[in-house]
This record gives sequence, C-alpha cells and structure tokens, in this order.
Amino acid sequence: MPFANLASGKVWWEELTRATLGSPALTLATSTFTARKYIQLRIIVKQSGAAISPWIRFNGDTGNNYSLRYSANYSAGTALGSQNGFSINPGTLQTDVLSVADIYNEVSKEKQAYIVATDLSTAGAANVPNIITSNAKWANTANQITSISLFESGTANNFGTGTEIVVLGHD
Repeated sequence: MPFANLASGKVWWEELTRATLGSPALTLATSTFTARKYIQLRIIVKQSGAAISPWIRFNGDTGNNYSLRYSANYSAGTALGSQNGFSINPGTLQTDVLSVADIYNEVSKEKQAYIVATDLSTAGAANVPNIITSNAKWANTANQITSISLFESGTANNFGTGTEIVVLGHD
C-alpha cells in the first residue's frame, strides 16, 4: 500500500519491489524495478547463528565505486573509500539488523545515501541496542539505481531465513 500525503491525497512512497530469503543464503537481490528520483530501503537482516556483515550494492556493480563514512554509537567517524559496496552495519554482529536508507537517485549525479542501522540486541530493557549511522555514495553518474543486492562481506556466514529488502520510491 502506498504512503499518501494527507494534505494533497497524493502518493509519496510507492513500494517498487521486495525480496525475502526463504532459506539461509550469502546474498539476496531484488528484481529490477523502475527507477525513481528518491528511494528508501527498509532492510531486516536475520542472522542464522553466526556473525554476519551485511553490505549492499546497486545494479550488480561489484567495482570499487562506493564510499562511506560511518559512526558507531555516535563515536568519531570512520571513512572507507573505493569499496565494492557499502556496509549497512559496519563490523560483524551475531544479532539481527534493522536498516533504513534514504537515497537520492538522480541519473547524472553520484547516488548519495543516508543510512541508519540498529542491531536487535540482547532482550531486556537493560540491554541498549547499538546504532550505526552512515553517509554513503555510489559514484555512478550514468545510471539510476534499478536493483539492490545484499551480500555477506567478510565472514562467509549466511543471512537467516526471513532476511528482507523492501524498496520504496518517489519521483
């Protein structure tokens, strides 16, 4: 169901596609979708009992065309340039991860993203979740984003069943 602007009655976010893992795997990719100027990703990464390090790519681009600056729990930032994707939760965790990314998807511009991810840490009110904030970009100025892939980087452990990518868009 699209998200409507109550003042105008017009649709703002429209679901473009979603992909969900039916069994543990190292990757998850969306189908190709119609490009939109603004994209929002909602990603839930389910762990399968071992440390995971989730990263994303656009349009199957595996080159070193990504960079990001991230901060864990509001600490000093860390910069990573010339990467083959970008992390939605830098480091490796043994917990589920919820991530939201807002992306400016103008065809002639580098694709800028702002990402917030939180781990779904140990149960109980005394256990505070971790947060990762990232500013990232895909240095492609020739194409808009039309597919998203989630891949495991570094640990070679599977994402768990139910890991999901939801792509919303607006022009």
